[in-house]
Amino acid sequence: MSAAQLERLQEHLQRRRLFKVRERLEALLQDAPAKETPSADFLDLVLTEEVASKTAKHVTMRTRLARFPFVKSLETFDFSSLR
Repeated sequence: MSAAQLERLQEHLQRRRLFKVRERLEALLQDAPAKETPSADFLDLVLTEEVASKTAKHVTMRTRLARFPFVKSLETFDFSSLR
């Protein structure tokens, strides 16, 4: 892949606000031929990473906007106190 093509891809990703893919694009493009990844699987991998990144970002943002006094997960919740 030429430098101009890589730059153009990164610009498109920036415009589409696909920041995680843009950040990892070069590494993903280098790994794909080595693993002989089919195009559909490569695209699935790239989009899965982006969706996971955006989901985590949205959860963090919504938790912050809710202004909870502290964050507690279900794993740390004491269910025995409900009895």
